[in-house]
Amino acid sequence: MRRGLRTTLLAVALAVVCIPVQARAEAFVNPWAGLVFGNDQAATGFHSLGVSFGDAGHGLVGTETTIVIAPGFFGSGVENYILDLMAGFTVGPTFGTKTDHDTRPYGLIEGGTIRTSIEGIGTGAAFARSNIGLAVGGGTTVALNDRLLLRGEVRYIKAFKSIDAANSLNANLENFHYWRTAFGLTIH
Repeated sequence: MRRGLRTTLLAVALAVVCIPVQARAEAFVNPWAGLVFGNDQAATGFHSLGVSFGDAGHGLVGTETTIVIAPGFFGSGVENYILDLMAGFTVGPTFGTKTDHDTRPYGLIEGGTIRTSIEGIGTGAAFARSNIGLAVGGGTTVALNDRLLLRGEVRYIKAFKSIDAANSLNANLENFHYWRTAFGLTIH
C-alpha cells in the first residue's frame, strides 16, 4: 500500500509540474474526493482520492487526465487498493450566468489503466494486476469566481479482460467494474 501511495503522490506532483506555466483560463487542476459504489465487493464510502487536470477550453471539447487511488476499495480485511490513470475528452458547452460565472455541464470518456492490488495474509494469495480500463460519465462545473469552480461528476469504470484470480479476500475480480462520484474544487 505504501508503495502505491508513494507512486500516486509522485504522479500527482508530476502532473502539477507538467501544467503549462503560462496562465490560461482554460487550463485547470481539480483535486477531489470520491465515493465508490456499484460493485458488490467494494466497501462503499469515500474511498477514493484523485486529481484531474487538463484544458476545458471555452469551446465544446476539452481534454483531461485523471489520477486516482482508492485505498481499502475491498474493505479493511487486508491492505488493498485500486489505482487508475486515465486520459480522454470532455464534451460540453460553457454557459454564462447572470453573475457572469460560467457553468459547464459535460460528458466524458477516458481510457487508460486500472491497477488492482490485494496483499496476502499468511498463506493467502497476494494479488496485483493491471488492466486496460474505460471510464464514461458526466458532471458539471460551476464557477465561484474567475479562478475557482465547484465540480461534481459520476463515472462508470470498467476493466477489460478482467478474469477472476485467487486473492486473500476471495474477491471476485471477473468482469471488474464500479461507479464513482467525485466532488472537488477546480483551480484555473
